[in-house]
Amino acid sequence: MFANWKALNRPMWILLSGILVFHFSIYMILPYIPILFGKHYGIPLSIVGAILGTQSASYLVGSLLGGWFTDHWGRRTITTIGILLQGFSLILYGFVHTPSLLMAVAIINGVSGGLYTPAAKSGIAALASDETRTTAFSMRGIAANIGTTLGPLLGTFLFAYSYRLLFVVSGLLCVVLAPVHALGLHKENVKNEKRRTTFSAIREVLRDAPFLVFSCMTVLIWALYTQLTLAVPLRASEILTSTTAVGMLWTISSIMIIVAQNPVIRLVTRMWHPLTTLAVGTLLLGAGLGTVAFSSQFIHLMISVLIVTAGEMLIMPTVDSVVSNFSKPETLGVYFGIASFVWGLGQSLGNFAGGELMQKAEQTGTLEMPWILFFVVGLVLAGVTFYLRYWENLYKIMVEPSRRMGNPPLIVETGDKQTKIRFSFFRKKTKR
Repeated sequence: MFANWKALNRPMWILLSGILVFHFSIYMILPYIPILFGKHYGIPLSIVGAILGTQSASYLVGSLLGGWFTDHWGRRTITTIGILLQGFSLILYGFVHTPSLLMAVAIINGVSGGLYTPAAKSGIAALASDETRTTAFSMRGIAANIGTTLGPLLGTFLFAYSYRLLFVVSGLLCVVLAPVHALGLHKENVKNEKRRTTFSAIREVLRDAPFLVFSCMTVLIWALYTQLTLAVPLRASEILTSTTAVGMLWTISSIMIIVAQNPVIRLVTRMWHPLTTLAVGTLLLGAGLGTVAFSSQFIHLMISVLIVTAGEMLIMPTVDSVVSNFSKPETLGVYFGIASFVWGLGQSLGNFAGGELMQKAEQTGTLEMPWILFFVVGLVLAGVTFYLRYWENLYKIMVEPSRRMGNPPLIVETGDKQTKIRFSFFRKKTKR
C-alpha cells in the first residue's frame, strides 16, 4: 500500500490533511469540555449534557445538508466553509461562558462538522483512481486515527497552561487550513461530474431490514461510547486533583490505540465473526464504564479507560466494515451517510442521557448508579449483538468480504455451523 502513496495528487493530500487536522483539533479539547463547562463555568451537569447533545443533533442536520450542498456548490466550497466554521466555533468555546451562548456555538460547531465530513469523503472517492482508491481510503482512516489519538496529547499540555490557549490553538489549526482548501482544491474537480438524485438509493436503504436493525443497535452502542468523553472526565475531575492527570488518561489510551490497534484487529478477524467482535467490544465498553463506579485513584481510572479503549479498538473498524458489506458500489455513499447520521444520533442520545444521569446521581447521592447502569446496558447490547449473528439474512451479508474500501477487518467465510441456521427475524415472502 505504501508504494502507491506517491500516486496521490495534491487535492487528495489536502483532503487527507484536512481530515487529520479536523480530528486533531476536536480531540484536543474533547476530554476537557465537560470539565470546563461544569467546573470552570459552573454550569449544571444536565445543561452540559444538553449543550453537547445539541452539538450532536446539529451534526445530524449538517450531515443531511452537507451532501446536497456539495452536489450544488462543489466540494471546494463546502470543505472550506465547514473547516472555517469549525475553527471559529472552537475558538469561541474558550471565550463564551453562558449556557445560551454555548448552545449557539455548539450549533455552529455541529453543523460545520456535518458539512465537512460528507464533502471530504465524497472528494476522496471522486479524486481517487482505480489504482489508488484502496490506498486513499486506507490513508483516510490513518489520518483520522492520527488526529484522534495524538490530539489529546497536545491538549493535555495546553490545558495545563490555559484553557483559552487550548481552544485558540485548536481553532487556529482549522482556520489556517481553510484557505489551503480554497486555493488547493480545483473547482473543475466536481464541475463535470454526473449528479443523480438519491431518492431511489435512500428508498432501497429504508427497505434493508438487516441494515435498519444493525443501525438501531449501533445507535445505542454509540450512546454508550459517548460516556467516555462525557461521564468519565467528570468522574476523573472528582477523584483526581490535577487536570494533567486527567489528560494522562487519554494519553495512555492514545498510546494503546497506536501500538495495539492493527495487531488486535488482525488477530480477532482471523478468529471471530464480525458480530462476535462487535459484541466483545461492546461488552468491554460496558465493563470498563462499570468499573468506574469502584474507582478512587488514578490507577483505577486508568484500568477502566484501558478496558474501554480495548472495546473501542474492536468496535470502530468493525462497524465500518459491516456497513461497507451492506452496500452496493452505487449506494456506498448513501449507506455511509446514514451510518454517520446514526453515529451522530447515538452521540446526541448519549450526551443527553449521560448528563441527566450524572446530574440525578449527584442530587440523590447515588454516585455509583450511572456506572452500574452503563454496565447493564453494555451487557444487554453485547448479548443482542451476539444473538444477531444467528440471523440468517444478516449472516449472509457478513460472510462476504468487504474489500472495496480497503478497510479492516476482512471477513472470511469459516464454513462453520452458522451457515445452516434457519432462524430469521424477518421472513421474506417467497415469490411463486
